[in-house]
Amino acid sequence: MENFVKQRKLENKDLLDSGAGIKVPVCICLDASYSMIGEKMNQAARGIQNFISSTARNQDSCGSVDLCVISFGGEGARVELNFTIVQSIRAGSFHLPTPSGGTPMGAAVELALEKIREREAEYMIKGMERLKPWLIIMSDGAATDNTLNARQQVRRLVNERKLKVKCIGIGDGDELGSLGQFSPNEPVESCDTLKIENFFNIVSQAAIRDSYSSIEDDDTVD
Repeated sequence: MENFVKQRKLENKDLLDSGAGIKVPVCICLDASYSMIGEKMNQAARGIQNFISSTARNQDSCGSVDLCVISFGGEGARVELNFTIVQSIRAGSFHLPTPSGGTPMGAAVELALEKIREREAEYMIKGMERLKPWLIIMSDGAATDNTLNARQQVRRLVNERKLKVKCIGIGDGDELGSLGQFSPNEPVESCDTLKIENFFNIVSQAAIRDSYSSIEDDDTVD
């Protein structure tokens, strides 16, 4: 996976240097705690891969949607895929870790915001137009770390219209309280295992719609 990410980063740099299209950054934070073992993680992995495939097939979105994936579990919060333009991600090459440990959701969101800031700085240096970034948080359990700083950052960015947040609960309900603290303006959506792939299909269509937007639209960032 490490070699794959390095290779994708090199290819992604070339795509960014081309400067083509308005960028739509999407960062997915996915629970990789022990309770995700089995079909939940399998469905999530397939869902993310379907998101990549369906977005890459669209001529307008394939060079615009910029994806980052962060997992959070027994190994802490870690980047599984650095921001990469979807057209340069090979089908079947994306893998998620084996679920283990607790649910360090706060650390994952802080890492996600850091990666978004870094990517937006790259866009700015290269004079590239970009739309409001997406942060998608998916979990089946309550956070096991301190989420205060992450929550405050997310709420500030949402209130300043600089971030879109979508929180998805895939557990028995214990996760809804933690997730709800990251979603000040929208309710947390519940999604059972059978609907996980469906959810990512919806996200893909929304990201494709964003790729058609102009820099004057409401969803742009300053």
